[in-house]
Amino acid sequence: FPIVLVEYGTEISVPFEKARVAILRRPEEWLPGVAAASHQEETRLLGEVGFEVAHVRVEKKVQIEVLKLERSPSKVVLLVRWEAFHGAKLFPVFEGSLTLTPTAGGASRVLVGGEYQPPGGAMGRAGDRAVLHRVATATTRDFVRRITRVLSSQAESIDDS
Repeated sequence: FPIVLVEYGTEISVPFEKARVAILRRPEEWLPGVAAASHQEETRLLGEVGFEVAHVRVEKKVQIEVLKLERSPSKVVLLVRWEAFHGAKLFPVFEGSLTLTPTAGGASRVLVGGEYQPPGGAMGRAGDRAVLHRVATATTRDFVRRITRVLSSQAESIDDS
């Protein structure tokens, strides 16, 4: 089965060091729509991903798992995975990364990129070409925008010292 790639990134006017401090906090402090940790493991969080269409929010409850954290002085990469909390076989599983890097202008860039496999075999692949890829792209864009709002807000309270 083919894997489908999806990616969205944006720049935020937050200095990298402040954004880095904010994103290295517990994920439930900055992940958008996270309600609580699941009972299975501390690394799995219950949250919502979705998008807005015609001023109506469309969301799906998901289990978000932070699989691995990689950091260096100039980059933070979180490997993430999410899958539908209910009806998992009907929805694709997303596996990818959230990357935070500094920009040349002293701000920060947030990029989420990854892959998913459309469920449902040949019919799922046809549905992906027709609709699901647009939904996945809109969901990824919304996820990044919501993360950047939280990081921007949290970064304001981080002391420069």
